[in-house]
Amino acid sequence: MIRLRNIIDSHIKKHKENNTLPNLNNADKKTKKLIYELQKELEETKKEIDNIRINELAIQPMHDKRVIKRDENISVSEHEDFKQLENSENILETEYDHFEYEYNEIISSNSYKKFKINKKINRLYRNIIKKSILLVASCFMAIPAGGQLVLLLLIPNLVSTVYSCQKFVKLHFKLFNFDKAPR
Repeated sequence: MIRLRNIIDSHIKKHKENNTLPNLNNADKKTKKLIYELQKELEETKKEIDNIRINELAIQPMHDKRVIKRDENISVSEHEDFKQLENSENILETEYDHFEYEYNEIISSNSYKKFKINKKINRLYRNIIKKSILLVASCFMAIPAGGQLVLLLLIPNLVSTVYSCQKFVKLHFKLFNFDKAPR
């Protein structure tokens, strides 16, 4: 980037010294178009390099600052960059407030609530399918073995599956009400 900047500066100085620009009257349209595009790119890179240089200059003074006194307790307000610290704190607070505002706005939207409900519905659906398969498979294994007492052990699994189905239905009604709600 620095090398490119130096090349650009040297070309600009040459043109300023000569006070003449290349004669484009004799060039064909493609060459003119190419030259204009290159000039635009050079201007854009020059602006980018200037922005980078300005940012570096703004950052560098903070690295050179040191606290010399080591014997005393120095409060922050006595430090020469205290106002700069206060300003940076205020900037961070406003950015945080903006982020918090955006976050609250997203969370309170109906589409986000629908998304969360759909996520819960999908999780419950997978859970119900797993529990149902486990329940049916264990019933088929317990009946031929003649284990009627084993079927009593499956009652908690059955209750859990029914409870999950109930939650599943409630979430579907809640989602249905979101779709029906006036906008």
